[in-house]
Amino acid sequence: MAVTNTGVVLRTITGVHDANFVRPLGDELIIDGSLDNPSNWNGTGTWSISDGKASSSGNSVTQYFAQDINLTIGVSYMISYDVILNTLSANKLLMSGTSAFTSTEIPSSIGRNTVILEVTGIASSGYSFRMANSANNASGSITIDNISVKEILVNRESTTTNTGIVERSVVGVHDANFVHPLGDEEILNGGFDTASGWLNGGDSTIVGGLAHFESNTNLYSYIKQDISSLTTKTYKIQLEVKNYVSGAVQVLFRGSSNALQVLNVSSDGVYTAYLTPNANGDIFEVSRHYIGGNFNFTIDNISVKEVLVNRESTATNTGIVERSLTGVNESVAFRQDVRTNLVPYSEDFSNAYWNKSNASVTNAVSSPDGGLNAFKLVESVGNTSHNVYSGNIAVTLGSEYTVSLYVKKAERSIIKIDGGFRLTLGATFNLETLQVTGLGTIEALTNGWYKLTASGIGEVSNGATNIFVFLLNDNGTQAYQGDGTSGIYIYGAQLEEASQATSYIPTNGAAVTVDNNSTSVVNNTGIVERPITGVNESDPMFPDNTISNIVNIAGLVSSLIADLKARATTFENEEATQEILINLQKC
Repeated sequence: MAVTNTGVVLRTITGVHDANFVRPLGDELIIDGSLDNPSNWNGTGTWSISDGKASSSGNSVTQYFAQDINLTIGVSYMISYDVILNTLSANKLLMSGTSAFTSTEIPSSIGRNTVILEVTGIASSGYSFRMANSANNASGSITIDNISVKEILVNRESTTTNTGIVERSVVGVHDANFVHPLGDEEILNGGFDTASGWLNGGDSTIVGGLAHFESNTNLYSYIKQDISSLTTKTYKIQLEVKNYVSGAVQVLFRGSSNALQVLNVSSDGVYTAYLTPNANGDIFEVSRHYIGGNFNFTIDNISVKEVLVNRESTATNTGIVERSLTGVNESVAFRQDVRTNLVPYSEDFSNAYWNKSNASVTNAVSSPDGGLNAFKLVESVGNTSHNVYSGNIAVTLGSEYTVSLYVKKAERSIIKIDGGFRLTLGATFNLETLQVTGLGTIEALTNGWYKLTASGIGEVSNGATNIFVFLLNDNGTQAYQGDGTSGIYIYGAQLEEASQATSYIPTNGAAVTVDNNSTSVVNNTGIVERPITGVNESDPMFPDNTISNIVNIAGLVSSLIADLKARATTFENEEATQEILINLQKC
């Protein structure tokens, strides 16, 4: 990879799957996804639109919310929507079988939900897109907003020339929205043409091109495969459930400890999970989960592929990104001279800017900067989703964004960061196992604090989005019965228009821009060098961890103190770093 003086990235493509950029999307197909005009939608029963939101109450009758859009049989579509409120008694939201899709239960968690479905036929109702409030819901209600349907283009228009340059006949606004490039297929015989490569046990069989699970005694049953090339990186897992009758399905990597996710399966459909194997996690398994009781379902078309984070980068086991770059002063790599924290209240989570949904915050403990200014996010006693989310933040279609947040475990140790309606970013972090599900990183600091980051791209359109911080229970479930006291410590929320997180910029009432007046260049060895004017202290960006003189730079003081305190014990020259802190605090 080389970078020109204009900042354009030139890339030499290698490998069969080098151009396998996952999920480029077509144009928006829904008319009025923000629900501003009720005449664009058809609702039956209790469905109604008010104040730009659609709501429906449970009454033991299936009720539909629909729009007829142009869909193609055999093509997969990404369906996304925000759930603002959900108190439905059975918690069931469906894609109706009278739409162009097979009848499927779809996610209904508070926040942004996404599901990928394939069009299987012509809509018998006359509405190709038709959501349903299930008849299983006898009471309660649900409110949704910001509905989106886009075709998944599957790179069918990408070709690689003999020079290695990718040529694309672009179709649709989002065609170049390359998110989560994927590696090669890790699974052998995922379509079960034979039983080769698979080991099965319990009440599971592989026959007729399918893996079938059926038991009246809830016997532990599985299919598994040894994938020796797996490492502790994130993998996208996808499988198809067919002939579903009952039971719960889980996917996992076995290793020094299991990395497991229970899929939200209640009907036929394609299901996706992101998992990071633990050490020695070479065994991939699909099995029944005991919580579902007796089971009867069939599995087909299993796929496991590595999420490659950055095409020019490799991520180490610590989450540090290594880049193989060439050329001297070709351009600005890792440029941090002008940065903006778009979150206007980065520390004061008690401010009304931060909306509390079935949760509260209390000023509780010392933060990474040493002040008593970290908050505890505390769950309510409800059986629902517990979160805090920001006010509106303007984002730009197609731009890269990264959220960073400092967290410390208390009674809860699993947290999810989500970018809302207009950002693709979303990742779940387990502070016990240090696992990340999704595109994100965990960085261990001092005194039990961690710095979490999640990255994504602006989608749908220019406009406002929200940053959600969800508490999850010990099973990694987002909607659960809270106890009114358990929670997690949070500090220093930051959203910046960048592909990766930079050092923390505190805010109190407005977004803050910092001019570091620093530029990174790349030498012929691929090492990042930074000619700095002002502070040249021990920073992870400096390969030799050298310490230079401190000067008084007002624009850097506030952002450097928090990072330096949190990282102080990680530098080779700890004594010199502590001296820097003392001098900075005098500035």
